[in-house]
Amino acid sequence: MEKERQQERVREKQAPEVKTQQKQSVQEKIGAFCPKCGCACTTHDNFCGECGNPMSGSVCPKCGHITPANADVCSKCGTYISKTKCQYCGADVEESDAFCGECGNPRSGIICPRCSTVTAFNFCSKCNMPLTEMGRAEREKALQEPKYKEVLRLQEELKKIFKQIEETENVDNSEKEAFLQSLQEKLLQYEKMLNERKDDPESPVQPPKPEKKESVKKEEKKTSGFTDSVGNIEELKKAAQERIDQIRKMYEEMETQEFPNPQIARTYYAARKPEVVNYVWKCKYKGLIHPSPEHCVSPHTKGEWIPYYGHIEWEYGLE
Repeated sequence: MEKERQQERVREKQAPEVKTQQKQSVQEKIGAFCPKCGCACTTHDNFCGECGNPMSGSVCPKCGHITPANADVCSKCGTYISKTKCQYCGADVEESDAFCGECGNPRSGIICPRCSTVTAFNFCSKCNMPLTEMGRAEREKALQEPKYKEVLRLQEELKKIFKQIEETENVDNSEKEAFLQSLQEKLLQYEKMLNERKDDPESPVQPPKPEKKESVKKEEKKTSGFTDSVGNIEELKKAAQERIDQIRKMYEEMETQEFPNPQIARTYYAARKPEVVNYVWKCKYKGLIHPSPEHCVSPHTKGEWIPYYGHIEWEYGLE
């Protein structure tokens, strides 16, 4: 009897530990529980099988992408999804509010007067025009900063270099077309001579008359410009890259600002966007490429404007 009582006491002591282990084992197999209804789900479920709620984050109403829970924009299509924060100033708002009580801007967005794009931010997401008082004030502030003034100066130099490259390429193409036209005329002349030979086999083929030395020299001078044009274009491209590197360095030196929220960060960076070549936003949050900081989930963790010569798609990368 005493031995049985001792065994019972040992089992009672071990019971809580066994229950904990069993619960952990069940959780490992199940994976997680729905934060809304508490239904058990597997680790592979993006949505709860019982109520349809996303297991983590929120669903973008436009594209259906699951975005991190603390994000105010969709990390895939750039749609503003927060219902409790103003997209312009970051103030608290109610879901039913048509306008922000702090800055007075419409929650539904603003139509850009330049390109007619509907944008829910202080700057147009397409042409980068400031659309609000906050955006215009930040732009004026940027124009007074010495480092951004240097960026603008380098941009003007880039404009001139790109214009020279375009003009040189146009001249080069014109010379190539003239040279090809000359070759085509000679081939047609020779083909005509061969046809005449077929009609009269006994008549000798008359070779093309040699060109005068002056015209030959002129042709050589014209075609020799191809190499010179290529060399000039390479030098101009090198000069353009130097200016682009200098602009990037200036932005690195400007990156000392701290931001209280993503809305302020988006406005700050949009007001200082380069406008010469096609620049896009590379965030430091996940290293993804965005058309602008307005579409970055976490712009207040900083990023940089980089030149981009490819086609921008609304597919930024893997989350």
